[in-house]
Amino acid sequence: TATTWTDTSVYAGTRYQYGVKAYYKDPMDNYNLGLIGPLKTTVRITTRVLNSVTPGAGELTAAWSGSAVFTGYQVQVATNAAFTQNAKAVKIGNAKTYRTTVTGLKENTLYYVRVRSYHIFEGMTYFGSWSNVKTNEKTMHYILNASTHKFHDPSCKDVSKILPENKIDYNGTRSALVEQGYSPCGHCHP
Repeated sequence: TATTWTDTSVYAGTRYQYGVKAYYKDPMDNYNLGLIGPLKTTVRITTRVLNSVTPGAGELTAAWSGSAVFTGYQVQVATNAAFTQNAKAVKIGNAKTYRTTVTGLKENTLYYVRVRSYHIFEGMTYFGSWSNVKTNEKTMHYILNASTHKFHDPSCKDVSKILPENKIDYNGTRSALVEQGYSPCGHCHP
């Protein structure tokens, strides 16, 4: 039967070794049957929080919460949320650096971004879990029609036809609108 255990008393950036020992217990005594397998070594690395992604011409700037306890950070960008298409990784070897600009990207392309800490301890590199994911999508101004669930460029000729009670000014991303069930206008194609 498998048994699991979680050590909740570990500190970030500290190396720990774990082993499993088998014991046999009869009514009179405990008998140590010895270590089962080799010791496993791990370093606890806390997960970072990706705070912002700012788009630029052929580049983006990522900023995250940091911790000087670790060796550095790895930032990964890709054109899909699974990070398998056009993936690019940048390693930052200074734990006091909490932002970086990734260059050499295709313009007008949506990129997904994530970050994680890493720590080099006794020649081994240990990685933390990936952060939350953000995109380089720009915040835009749209006019929404709450009745038809269409969104428009503010200069669209159809905006004047929206009843005042259905007209909503919106500042945000296009993808957020689509996730909320809105679709783009067929005339202005925002």
